[in-house]
Amino acid sequence: MNALETIARGPAGPLSLEFLQEQIAALADGGRREICAGHLDLGEDLWLSCDPGGQARLTLEPGEDGLVLELVAGDSGRWSCLGMRIPADILAQAQEAVLSLALHSTGLIACSPVLRYFLPEGGFRDVGTGAPLLLAPGARAVHPGIPVDRALAEQAAGCELNLFFLNDRFRADRLRLEPRLQG
Repeated sequence: MNALETIARGPAGPLSLEFLQEQIAALADGGRREICAGHLDLGEDLWLSCDPGGQARLTLEPGEDGLVLELVAGDSGRWSCLGMRIPADILAQAQEAVLSLALHSTGLIACSPVLRYFLPEGGFRDVGTGAPLLLAPGARAVHPGIPVDRALAEQAAGCELNLFFLNDRFRADRLRLEPRLQG
């Protein structure tokens, strides 16, 4: 087992993504981060991304009880997302990737969790939850899962878990997110 697998597996054997959870936790100690029509690394395996051909702006900052995530002009481009890299060899050991989200908002938030497999011959294949998540205003907690295609993960040159935002604008307060793999 290599060092990355040891970190991801955790001490008790079940699959974990501790290295991602540590990067997410570190965001609470950072300042405001903002990207407009481009890509911004938040950590080694964590980022915000907006279509460079649009004018979307994503901001992320520490809040009172979690993070604050805001999107403006999301409809101006083809995508805006929060993304995380998951090593393909670790993903291939799981049956499902889960992204637990807890947040509060004053408006509807529409988003779509997607596993992205980078194909060895080039290009990629996205696998989502089916229907987008529609989070009504107020406090919400959801735990969408995406079945892992183990054969595809074993062949993939890399994998990501992306949360694509489908709104033109929103603000989420008290945001907490936790990526997990279930074996």
